[in-house]
Amino acid sequence: SLLSVYSVLDAGYRFGFDNHIYFMPFVGAEFNMYDSDAYDEKYVAIRAGVEFMYTHKILGLRYDYGLKIIGNHKDEFVATAIGRFWSEHDFVGGNIELSAIRSQDNMSYKVSVGVNLGF
Repeated sequence: SLLSVYSVLDAGYRFGFDNHIYFMPFVGAEFNMYDSDAYDEKYVAIRAGVEFMYTHKILGLRYDYGLKIIGNHKDEFVATAIGRFWSEHDFVGGNIELSAIRSQDNMSYKVSVGVNLGF
């Protein structure tokens, strides 16, 4: 059997410039649990990071481009490039994120694609 749980709680303050550029430093904690017949790991890690974003609006569409950098005390480091779009008229949009993750001495890469629907 296998059980994997991952959760994150971050808090920060968003600083904005000229209504198009902002950055947000944050601190938080992450909980990771992996339990299988052969391997068991549980930990809580303190983390900190910063997110930089550029927002552009044209013809009712909002585009966000950014970079998020995160590190924690378990020698993990994540850098993520972010692209989002959103229709302000019908509340439909999507996002793509490309991440490079260094955990101890291992490198991995992640691609995330999402759809957003507002009600």
